[in-house]
Amino acid sequence: MSTIALFMGLLLLSYLGSLLTWLGSGSGKRGAGLASGSEFLVLGILAGPLVFRAVTRESLEVFDPFSYVGVGWLALSSGLEYGYVGERRVPLLRILSGVLLTVGCGVLVGFAAFRAAPFVADLSRDDRLALAIGLGVVCAETTRHATQWVTERQRAAGPLTELLNDLAHSDELVPIAAVALLFALRTPARAMVHLPPLGWAGATLGVGFVLGVLTALLLARDLRVAESWGTILGTSLMTIGLAARLDLAGVTAMFALGATIAWVSRHRGDIRAMVVQTERAVLLPALVLAGARIDPATIGRLWMVIALAVGLRILGKLISGWLVRLAPAARSTTSLLGLAMLSSGGMTVAIGLAIDLRFPGRVGDTVLAAAVAATLVSEIVGTASLHRALDRAGEIPPPSERKVATREEPTEPQTHDAEVPS
Repeated sequence: MSTIALFMGLLLLSYLGSLLTWLGSGSGKRGAGLASGSEFLVLGILAGPLVFRAVTRESLEVFDPFSYVGVGWLALSSGLEYGYVGERRVPLLRILSGVLLTVGCGVLVGFAAFRAAPFVADLSRDDRLALAIGLGVVCAETTRHATQWVTERQRAAGPLTELLNDLAHSDELVPIAAVALLFALRTPARAMVHLPPLGWAGATLGVGFVLGVLTALLLARDLRVAESWGTILGTSLMTIGLAARLDLAGVTAMFALGATIAWVSRHRGDIRAMVVQTERAVLLPALVLAGARIDPATIGRLWMVIALAVGLRILGKLISGWLVRLAPAARSTTSLLGLAMLSSGGMTVAIGLAIDLRFPGRVGDTVLAAAVAATLVSEIVGTASLHRALDRAGEIPPPSERKVATREEPTEPQTHDAEVPS
């Protein structure tokens, strides 16, 4: 397959993503498809070198800059929503709880992977450490999209729904920060100063924070859509460019950019509404590229470490569920609540793709394959378990009531190129 043909196919997928968003906009839903978008991962695997060898590795490498920017844009969208559910701020205690639960799951997976890797592959200590951190990163978080997906379609509401939503909107900070540390393990080639890995990780977050404050200041007055797009795109490209120039984690810098805007700008809701409309258009081509990059020949026997990581992710989430059930809001639901926290999605795969771009070869390909495997497993188990947990708690209304609520729900007004009231 030629590079031009692949490029046209990715543009078509981008258009399809915009169409799916538009189809769901009338009812307030995120559009058609599965909660994780994993159907497009399968498309990437089938279209890639695994089956038809329709896309060569060299052809995919041409799109590495596009993948880098796309992953950064998804991180920006995630950062804009971090710590918020709609316009409501997540309580600090729940943010800390989500962070601690995610750290525990990630450490469990990473430690086991570090110990198990020498039995199946000959890796240097640095590669083993990078592999362990990468697997811990992609197996740690719970995507917020799953609770949104179930809530929108099943009209779920109640204390357990709110608790799971808050935790899912709090835990992305852990993998994002860990990616910055992982990238910093290799001293940036263009570095003119010497910093320890923690220093470079802090610098990555600092780039996003400084440019996020600058963006908020530039948008401090009345918000107009056309002018705002120019500001957001400009500062986003500057953030990605600085991170790429310094060999830092662009995904972390962009997340920090979005989170800073969310917590500083008074126009956060309007900015988020603008950016979220582009999320699917970027996500679908990124998922296909991620699926097409997976090459079993490169991974080799490390597939056993992937299986171990996915299995320990399930165990880690079960333990998290048992701890969450100590909260009054979760005591009335099933003891397998942790399976409802198993869902992962586009951001997990995007982080795996970012790691694969930074660590090409066995380490990056194994981490990306683990992210894809975790997402596919979570789609089979996580969404159904979440529905079961909320139904057990009595927070999902009967089908007849859901139909009435959907029919009477007013459609959201469309955003026009006009001044947004202060």
